[in-house]
Amino acid sequence: DNRDGSSNDGSCNYGEEGDTDNAEVLQIRERQMKNLLATLLLSQGTPMMLSGDERAQTQGGNNNTYCQDNEITWLDWENDPTDGRLTDFVKALTKLRKRYPILSRGRFLNGQYNEEAGLRDLTWLNPGGIEMDDAHWTDAGARSVGLLLEGKAQTSGVKELANDDTLLIVINAYHEGVTFTLPSSDEPVHWKLVLSTDEALEVDMMPAGASELLAPPRSVSVFECKSDQ
Repeated sequence: DNRDGSSNDGSCNYGEEGDTDNAEVLQIRERQMKNLLATLLLSQGTPMMLSGDERAQTQGGNNNTYCQDNEITWLDWENDPTDGRLTDFVKALTKLRKRYPILSRGRFLNGQYNEEAGLRDLTWLNPGGIEMDDAHWTDAGARSVGLLLEGKAQTSGVKELANDDTLLIVINAYHEGVTFTLPSSDEPVHWKLVLSTDEALEVDMMPAGASELLAPPRSVSVFECKSDQ
């Protein structure tokens, strides 16, 4: 009956409702857009985006726009509220999916330990570098998690090891930085940053031998495991 959707979105606008000129609020909102896009495009399976997502098309917060034939739903190709930054970030994410096959495996990940290979295809980690258990998953105060994707895990039903890159995805939804303990390895390795929603972090950062990293507030970061041998 041409009604707008529910107003109970559970959203956070960071201090100001609707449009704003507050640079700090706009920066946080843009970071959160990047975080959501990263969560989507770093996931397994086929990602689905709506037209305009890459240009910060928010529809003014209206979640039921089928009855709106106006500037709420029209795509403005002349003006981009992020000056192309969000589009560039989406491009970087799609390039990352092509660069690392482990982000689009054709086999369901299960996290089960493969005794023959001596590894798991994925491991969920808490900030202490410990594998997540039921207590961690049910901790209502937890806002950070790490995902270790093992590049050697088999890619199909054939039981043979792969030779893809191993990635660590660190997600910190907390409003402050969180120290993450990096996964241990039997071989000398270091973790190289390949993408982050925090522009202050520089790609390729992370000195060899580092055992911890500071995950910036409200951020998603992707690290590649590099051998020191």
